[in-house]
Amino acid sequence: MTKTEIVTRGVKAQAVIDKNLAGAHRAAVQYAKVIEDAVKGGMFGSGLEAKHMLAQARSLPGKIAEAAALAAELHISGTELAVANDVDLGTVETVGGVTFVRREDGMSTMSGGGR
Repeated sequence: MTKTEIVTRGVKAQAVIDKNLAGAHRAAVQYAKVIEDAVKGGMFGSGLEAKHMLAQARSLPGKIAEAAALAAELHISGTELAVANDVDLGTVETVGGVTFVRREDGMSTMSGGGR
């Protein structure tokens, strides 16, 4: 397998990770709202049970964000590795699962050049 093939696989994997973590984060925020509604709707038998589940649901988006931050750190390391091996990284189309719109003045790469 060539270096370019390895980098291509890494770029594709990163895009899937970003997309899925972004979707999971949105869903987790919605889930916390559902649990809040369950508390307001009297669906819990005890206040402690409600408090515990609400705390878990509210912490879930943060745990997913932590995973996204780790993925971003790995993305930076992978980019540095590709640049060090003179592998073309292609163009950035999404960032963290969000469509990336370029500024008029371009974007810097890890090596300091613009694209």
